[in-house]
Amino acid sequence: MRNILSLYVRQNVFPIERAIVIMSDAEFVISNRIYDVDSTRVLELANASACTAYDCEFIYMAESLNVRLVTSDKKLLAAFPEIAVSMKSFTV
Repeated sequence: MRNILSLYVRQNVFPIERAIVIMSDAEFVISNRIYDVDSTRVLELANASACTAYDCEFIYMAESLNVRLVTSDKKLLAAFPEIAVSMKSFTV
């Protein structure tokens, strides 16, 4: 989210002050929904798939919460078809 907000600020979509408010609001919403990530499992997922460890953190969280990961990342969709689902498939 920070990357998107900083991109929007750089592209003059909105000023830095607005980005700070949006980020603050988002942090409030998720403040009681912070989860630990099992680094061993993330590294195993990354090694088995050739996806980045960063991307595998999302796979790990979906796996741990027993939910699907909605993504447009083709690599994740191909490597983890039992967990990752495209937006189109998810909304049908």
